[in-house]
Amino acid sequence: MTERESRYALSGKVQVDDTYLGGERSDGKVGRNSEDKIAFVAAISCSDKDHALHIKLITVSGIKLKTIAKWACENLVASSTVYFDGLACLGAVTQAGCSHESTFVA
Repeated sequence: MTERESRYALSGKVQVDDTYLGGERSDGKVGRNSEDKIAFVAAISCSDKDHALHIKLITVSGIKLKTIAKWACENLVASSTVYFDGLACLGAVTQAGCSHESTFVA
């Protein structure tokens, strides 16, 4: 899957979210900075009718401006519109030539 994912970039309407894999240790930190969780970016490109076209699930060293900017440059086509939940560092997609819109679900 990793080899296949490296052959294409997401384009058009792209929905992005940060997430973590792993559980909480009884003696460890909880939340975003937990040392026992793996951070990754989940992104999906959609058709004009919001049907899924392609998905990428890529591990990253952390969810930070610099990391997201690098991820965006490697995985997004410039001029794409990226939709995300408003987490400030996800706005770094502009460094890859993309526009972005925050979407909030009530």
